[in-house]
Amino acid sequence: MPKSTLVALTLCSTLLFFTAIGQGKGPSVETSLRLDSLMTAADFKSCGLNKLSAEEMSHLNAWLQSFAVRLATTASAPEEPNATDVIESQVAGDFNGWD
Repeated sequence: MPKSTLVALTLCSTLLFFTAIGQGKGPSVETSLRLDSLMTAADFKSCGLNKLSAEEMSHLNAWLQSFAVRLATTASAPEEPNATDVIESQVAGDFNGWD
């Protein structure tokens, strides 16, 4: 499969994931994400997914599921601020206080 096709498939699947989240179909471990159920037939064909074999489609759906779970897990775990982070800055010109 050409690299440009893989890039297009990756972009399509990423967009589909965010569309699914926006429609309240966020991923869960119990739910299987399938591209053919997330896309219209026209979108499916325009992304070239109709050219994939059943095995290739199965692998792509499995990848989409694992990507969605990783993304949802990452998005739901807020990053703790690092207490050792220091912000330094300089004021250009003269500074005569806050008043």
